[in-house]
Amino acid sequence: MNRLAFLYLILYIGGCGALAGDFLVRVNLTGAQIADIHFGCAEKATDGYDAKMDIFAPPMGMGTGIVGMVNPEPNLPSYYKDVRSLKLPQTWSLRCEPLKGGKPIVLKWDTAQLPADVKLTLVAGKEKHDMRTKSEFAVKRKTIVSFVAEKPAPVGTAEP
Repeated sequence: MNRLAFLYLILYIGGCGALAGDFLVRVNLTGAQIADIHFGCAEKATDGYDAKMDIFAPPMGMGTGIVGMVNPEPNLPSYYKDVRSLKLPQTWSLRCEPLKGGKPIVLKWDTAQLPADVKLTLVAGKEKHDMRTKSEFAVKRKTIVSFVAEKPAPVGTAEP
């Protein structure tokens, strides 16, 4: 067993923050100034801005809602693509503001493309949705939608 594999095993068993494998989730958007956003984890990423992985969101378009991932670094603009380190849990927050009097912003993802070794939950206000059992969410008013990635509960244990 090489050193990196051994380190992953120790961290997994010890619960010192679970590590995920590389993954990238694409969320398609309708009613927004961009067609999609991406979030995920990669071995070479940090939890801050990574010039070769993270992409800033384009400016707002006319006649559309506004969507941008909240940047964890307050002096930088919103993200279109945000890739973080492998350490779990991770939370990506998406600022959504539908056009006043317009259609909602609809978020869609392919459940078959979600990483098998990560539990992904969409959180909007008091609503929580397992992203494996739901593949679409409509935002009807200005809100923050969060994507939470966690280590799944061990088999045979109850979810909280």
